[in-house]
Amino acid sequence: MKKTIFLSLIGLIFTANVGFAAPAVNLDEEQAAIGFTYSQPSASISGSSWTTSDPDYSASGFIVDRLDRNLSIVGERQEDHWSNLSLNTNDVYGKFDVTKNIKVMAGYRWWSQDYDGYSSDDSSDGKFLYGVAFESRLGRNLTGYVNLKKADSDTNIDVGVTYDMNENLALNLSHRTYKVDLGSSMGEYKLKGLSMGLICKL
Repeated sequence: MKKTIFLSLIGLIFTANVGFAAPAVNLDEEQAAIGFTYSQPSASISGSSWTTSDPDYSASGFIVDRLDRNLSIVGERQEDHWSNLSLNTNDVYGKFDVTKNIKVMAGYRWWSQDYDGYSSDDSSDGKFLYGVAFESRLGRNLTGYVNLKKADSDTNIDVGVTYDMNENLALNLSHRTYKVDLGSSMGEYKLKGLSMGLICKL
């Protein structure tokens, strides 16, 4: 019974689109980068008697292609993994520089949920996503950023820094919060924690 309740809750959460936004990457025009991030976030739910479990891990891969001075195209894939469940998101969106420090995002998300031993509960769907990013150079090799991203009832807030080790490699450290409004009867689900990543500029 507890397993069924847990799987049902996770299904509702994922239907609301848990995701993230790619870290800030300093790229020249017509330059691209690929990256990987890893975290072990904690999970909580407020406003109801429901309980939930932390993911075993969250891992993501992404590619950023700066097409011109003001426009980048971003592709992301993220997996949130429990012992008996994998939640996967695939995002594609444009990122347009409104000013030097402010960027807007708009695109689409495809998601799927894969249950181990519960294939009849597997599902997938797509949602429109949008957001805004604030980025600022904090030093010669250091960039700070805040990403706010929205997809249906899900809100993602990423606060982090990217450190350029050299012309080709960068490190990323961020704190990520995913808030999902599950309705008045269930409350708000939240995933949060530190994430570390490596970025390779091509």
